[in-house]
Amino acid sequence: MTLFIILLGAIMGSFGNVCIYRIPRKESITYPPSHCPRCNARLSGIDLIPILSFLVLRGRCRYCKEAISVRYLIVEIIMAIGFGVLWSISMGIGEGLWLIINFFIFVVLAVIDLECMLLPNKLTLTGIVIGLVFAGFGLGPGLKGALLGGAAGFFVLALIRVVSRGKMGGGDVKLLTYIGTLVGPWQVFFVLFFSALLGVLVNIPLLAFQRRNLQGESIPFGPYMIILGMIFMIYGDVIVDFLSKYFLL
Repeated sequence: MTLFIILLGAIMGSFGNVCIYRIPRKESITYPPSHCPRCNARLSGIDLIPILSFLVLRGRCRYCKEAISVRYLIVEIIMAIGFGVLWSISMGIGEGLWLIINFFIFVVLAVIDLECMLLPNKLTLTGIVIGLVFAGFGLGPGLKGALLGGAAGFFVLALIRVVSRGKMGGGDVKLLTYIGTLVGPWQVFFVLFFSALLGVLVNIPLLAFQRRNLQGESIPFGPYMIILGMIFMIYGDVIVDFLSKYFLL
């Protein structure tokens, strides 16, 4: 079963790449069929085998020889591994589906934010609905916890957005609302705190290395919230218990 889930992850990684390319451009993710963005040649089934096609074609279009971004390969590998790991640690089919579906949305959102500084409503709002639906079946924090978590995530970042005079993006507000439906009203604050800390720890050295000033720089915050959101989905209770025992009490 795990092998099937890994293969499914690779296939969904290929579909995720379609979403990453088309959604920011406001294009349909179903039509037209997959094609080379340079020569517009329609890709055949053999060109669309996840991971293997990229390796066999050596990262180039079969028809015009245009280089294909290595991001396509990376996303497919991440999805395959992520699906396999998350399914193997899940405590049943319901939790397994909850983990891999949200992981798929998270990866697509993170890559779009890194590439385009954008968190599309199509994904964040869909994620909120999915989070609430699964919560209604007892997954995550349960329906009450998901509603409170979503509300907490929305209002805290909406307030920060107002105070910062729009420096915090509206997409970030919706993303934390989505994460709140997955982790509940208390853990969403931990997600926000640790994602901000992680963002500082990563970006200050990075910008210093590039000899750029942090002030005035636009930094994609979504990937950090996504990383912490995924961690708290899986280990949130353990982390909160540890912090409560050794730091907060």
